[in-house]
Amino acid sequence: MSLFKFGFSSSKDNNDGTGKEKNYKGREETKKTYEQKRKREFVPKWLEEYEWLKYDEASSSILCMPCKKFDDDRTSNFVTGCKTCRVESIKSHEKSSLHTSCVKKHTIAIMKEKKQVVSCSYTGDIQSTSTSVTTEASGGENVVGALDLSIKKLNKDQLKKLTVCFNSAYWVAKNEMPFTMYPSVLELQQINGVDLAKSYKSDKACSRFISFIFNDIQEVSDNLLKKARVLSIMFDGATDVSVDEGTPKCVYVKMVAVKHAHSEGVLCAIEEAMANVNGWKDKLIATGSDGASVNIGKNKSVKLKKMHCVNHRLELGALDAIKDRDAEMFSDIKSLLLRLHKHYHYSAKALRELKSLAEAMEVKMLKPANLEGTRWMPHLSRSLAVLLKPASYCVFVTHFEDIVQGGKGTADVQGRAKSILKHLKSEKLLHYMFFLQDVLEILSDLSLQFQRDTCSIPDALDALETACLRLVALQHRPGKHLQVFVDALDDQHVFQGIQLSPCTMSAEGLSSKKSLLIDAVINHISGRLQDLDTSPVLKSMQIFFMVNLPESATDLALYGEQEIGTLIQYFNPLLCRLGCQTNVIKDTEWPALKAHMSRNRQKSTEVLHKIIFTDDNLKERFKNILVLVEIILCVPTSSAICERGFSAMARIKSDWRASLNPDMLNYLMATS
Repeated sequence: MSLFKFGFSSSKDNNDGTGKEKNYKGREETKKTYEQKRKREFVPKWLEEYEWLKYDEASSSILCMPCKKFDDDRTSNFVTGCKTCRVESIKSHEKSSLHTSCVKKHTIAIMKEKKQVVSCSYTGDIQSTSTSVTTEASGGENVVGALDLSIKKLNKDQLKKLTVCFNSAYWVAKNEMPFTMYPSVLELQQINGVDLAKSYKSDKACSRFISFIFNDIQEVSDNLLKKARVLSIMFDGATDVSVDEGTPKCVYVKMVAVKHAHSEGVLCAIEEAMANVNGWKDKLIATGSDGASVNIGKNKSVKLKKMHCVNHRLELGALDAIKDRDAEMFSDIKSLLLRLHKHYHYSAKALRELKSLAEAMEVKMLKPANLEGTRWMPHLSRSLAVLLKPASYCVFVTHFEDIVQGGKGTADVQGRAKSILKHLKSEKLLHYMFFLQDVLEILSDLSLQFQRDTCSIPDALDALETACLRLVALQHRPGKHLQVFVDALDDQHVFQGIQLSPCTMSAEGLSSKKSLLIDAVINHISGRLQDLDTSPVLKSMQIFFMVNLPESATDLALYGEQEIGTLIQYFNPLLCRLGCQTNVIKDTEWPALKAHMSRNRQKSTEVLHKIIFTDDNLKERFKNILVLVEIILCVPTSSAICERGFSAMARIKSDWRASLNPDMLNYLMATS
């Protein structure tokens, strides 16, 4: 059947494409003729839309004033004069990188001329104090993009609105929250009556504000490091220390990915992080790190002056002592706590039964803590506290008795419940756990003292001596936790209503075992930290602290003469580079400083140092020996601040923010 009768035509007649081609050529010719005949004129409204634009009526050309002033190549049509009055040309020029750069320079010049600044106040800086940061248009670092191009047009009302946005963005970053919370924070403020800007309300704007804030914080840190005469580095994380006004200041520098895990890779990462600080190797006096062989090993470690963190040494010494004296008992305790955590962590049913039982017994329960972690001591202490909490112990025993007697659960659950119940009803093991809780409490207090950023070598030695005295006291009387167990245990070996399996060891034998453990803990910890009091250089550093100052005039006259000589000899290259007169230090300034310290015995070392570093007369009087004081204050005893940095990173880069790029993570780490 033919389709022609229904109106279809042959392809040979109409589908050869010649019709379309003729139509296209005709339109092009018409458009070309129209453009030739059309006379384009400059639209005055463009001057309002594009403030950088200027129209030269004499030459009938369009000029870009920032490019005309700052374009050195002078290749753009808008510099020589654009004759084409087309809005498309203006828009294309506005988007060009050359124009953006020239407008930025033009804005800075105007702001310098008018001395106009934008002040953004926010709480919290690298010292966690209230700070008002002023971003001055003194360079191109802080003026980027469209936001800053409009700064010169801002009035006071607009500045106030923009400050609210900056403060809100800082609050989001400081509290380690995702940027998606920023619009909600602004919305809440608007509900509360705060007048906000019409724009900059998205999470993208928050990200941009954070980059500005980071630049300000980083500038403060860089200036502090550049001005410091000496510094030390703790490279377990990206943290740095310098001295200002007699107080060491810890400054976050940067997070750098280590390309190789050997010593050269670590050193390259440190050099990359410190690239902005010129001459940092000349200022470096010591480094602080953990006990990894790549950091402090004798053969293939980082080739920098090393200081092993006292917190790491404390935990290593305590662990060595416990394993040396009571390895079997310690293994039983670890096994018990790990099984306890596993039973309730991986079974929602078991945890629900435990809570129901605790409610019936009117006891507030805590979930058993995980024993495994980076630092064993706080995890073990926390796990023991949960298990041995008054009344909680009874709930655990009752629950496992119910599982065993009722035959609940699988064979694996039954076996684990019987093993846990056996250990929980052991008088010897319970006695040892309460005793270990007392020991760990003392060591935890010592660890907290070591973790202070201002902890000096004499402070560390005083804290160690205090802890040793408290440990010796446990050899002669029970600690507060063990005393609770002893008072609650009756003659029938019943503790909190639970019958325990009697201890086969005599009271004298048990006391002797505890005494030997305490001796081992003291010896191992003191041995790990002995270099603080035996190393000639570290021991000599202690003469500048008030606690070591002698009372009598005779002793004071001779005090520190040998130590000063040791320090001058050890740090002589650095002292000479800084222009110190070493002979003046020993002969004149040290006796004068001793006399000043003696007259101010009532003041603490920290207060005295701050006075000396801030008083102009004293700074001039002791200008040479104060360099030695700066060096000593910069010696890091602990790298705990690096661990806090890792904790902050874990909170910031959570599973929900795994796509954060390294630069933004750096910004948030510095802000947090």
